[in-house]
Amino acid sequence: MIENKITRIEIPAFFSKKISRILVFGEQGLSIEKPLSFAPVLTIDADQIVAFRYGINWISGYQFNIGRQYIVEILDERGQIFPVKLRSMYGIRRNIYYSKWSDIVAALWHFYFRQLFEMRFQQYRCKERFDFAGVEFHPFGIKFDEYSLFWNEIRLSNYKSYFVVHHYEDLKKRKSFNFKNDWNASLLQVLLKEIKREQDRLSVSDN
Repeated sequence: MIENKITRIEIPAFFSKKISRILVFGEQGLSIEKPLSFAPVLTIDADQIVAFRYGINWISGYQFNIGRQYIVEILDERGQIFPVKLRSMYGIRRNIYYSKWSDIVAALWHFYFRQLFEMRFQQYRCKERFDFAGVEFHPFGIKFDEYSLFWNEIRLSNYKSYFVVHHYEDLKKRKSFNFKNDWNASLLQVLLKEIKREQDRLSVSDN
């Protein structure tokens, strides 16, 4: 669990023990430094960070996969995308890059998106209407595309790289969200899970 007010993540270079990137997460914002280049330090204010997504791309060889690329992308309020990509080939740096990739996602959640989740959850509790990550939230339930689902009709099918929200019986009423391609898909998943848990508790107490 991340508890410090500042988290520093250092990413080693592919062929050496030198540090190729330094990410510093704090309550005021995020900075990205590339010590092995002449590029200036990139800074993003916390209040400008609006969305993120993450995933893994497989790198194919002639007959089989020869590597993977761990990706995190951050979106600011102006629509600018800030990518962080860690490429492992033939197993080199695979474990350390996976660990750093996971740490980056955890830090983004802790510093910039936990509060957004809490705000959206309070909006749900206050029965406000709002749009989030491609879903309309209403006091009665949710809408997406041409479908409307009441709270007691919603089910989630969760997988490693995506999840599906759907009607508990009519599976034609469904929408898929991919963590790598859809902004804030993971945050939407957590929000829907928490709402479902609360709805289940309310249903039990009513009975």
